[in-house]
Amino acid sequence: MEHVDILLKLPGPSLLRARAVCKAWKEVIDSPWFSNRYRDPSPYILLPSPNQEGLPLCNICHLVLGKWFKLEFPSTYIQSVSQSGLVLVREGRVFWVGNPFFNKWKRYSLELPYAKFDHELATLADDEQGYRVVFRVRRFMQTAVLYSWKSEWLVTEERKEDIKMEDFAEFVTSSSTVCGNIIHSIGSKNKVALLSCRVDNGKVLSLCYLKLGSEVLEGRFKLFGWDGKLYLLGENDSHLFGLFEIRGENVVLISWAPESISTKFPFVRSASIYNNTIYCIFQVKLAMLVTYNLSKHGSWQVVSLPEPLPPCIGILNIVKFSLDLPFGLDLCSSY
Repeated sequence: MEHVDILLKLPGPSLLRARAVCKAWKEVIDSPWFSNRYRDPSPYILLPSPNQEGLPLCNICHLVLGKWFKLEFPSTYIQSVSQSGLVLVREGRVFWVGNPFFNKWKRYSLELPYAKFDHELATLADDEQGYRVVFRVRRFMQTAVLYSWKSEWLVTEERKEDIKMEDFAEFVTSSSTVCGNIIHSIGSKNKVALLSCRVDNGKVLSLCYLKLGSEVLEGRFKLFGWDGKLYLLGENDSHLFGLFEIRGENVVLISWAPESISTKFPFVRSASIYNNTIYCIFQVKLAMLVTYNLSKHGSWQVVSLPEPLPPCIGILNIVKFSLDLPFGLDLCSSY
C-alpha cells in the first residue's frame, strides 16, 4: 500500500497522469475508498492560453506546490467557475459545462426565444441537485434560467414595486450563487440590487436594493454563498475594497481590506471560497491573488503567483479539483 500513500499526496493533474500508468493504479484512484480520502491541498488558478495548433489549452497553477500544469479545454474563453469546480466556457452561442480535470464536457447551443441576450453575463451556479446557467435577457425585465438536465428555459417576468421599472430594465446579473433552493443574483448600473428566485420554477421571490447602513449600496461586487450565508466582495471608485455579509436587505461589513491592498488591487476579476478561505483574483496589468480567512478577522494576504506567468488571453479564475463528477452528471468525454 506504499504506492497508495504516494498517490494520496499527488496534486490533481499529476494524479490523473498516474491514473493512466497501469490498471492497478487506475482501479485505486477510481475507487470510492480513495475518493473519500484524497484531499488536494489547494485550489487552482485557471489561466486561459492562446490556441496552439488549433487546440484550446488552459494553464493550471497549483498554489501550494507553485507549479503550472496544462489541461485541454473546449474553448479558451472561460465564462464562469462554480463552487463545486465545474467550469462554463463558451464560443459565440455555444456553451460547454464540464470538469476540466477529467476533460468531460456537455455542449449546449443557445436557443432562446429572444433574439437579444447578453452572453457576457452568463454565470454558472450549482447546488446539490445540479447546475444552472443564468443569463440576463435583453427584453423588458426578464431573466432566463437554464435547467441543464432538461435543456429547458424558465423565464421570470415578475418584478417588485420597490424597484422602479426603468431601474430593473437596467439590472445586470454580474454574479450568481445558489443557497438551498434559491438562486441569488446581484446586479447594478449604479445601485446594487439582489434578485432571488426559486430553482425549480424560476419564480421571483424578491428583488430589492441592498443597504449598507442607511445608504443604498453602490459599486462593483462579486457574490458567493458559503455555509448558508451570502457574502459580497467588492470595490468602489475610490478603490475601497472589503468583505460584506448580506442579511435580508442589509449589508453588514465584515472587514475592510488594508490600504496596502485596497489601493493597489482595486478590481476583482473573480472570487471563490475553499476551506474557509476566500480567494480573490485581481488583474489590471499584472495578475495577483489576495486571500482572506473567514475564521481570522482581518487576515488579508497577498499571494504571489509562481513564475514564469504563461501568456494569457482571458480573465483568471479559481477552480477546485474533484475526483467525482458533481451530481452524477452524464458529461461527454468529447466536444
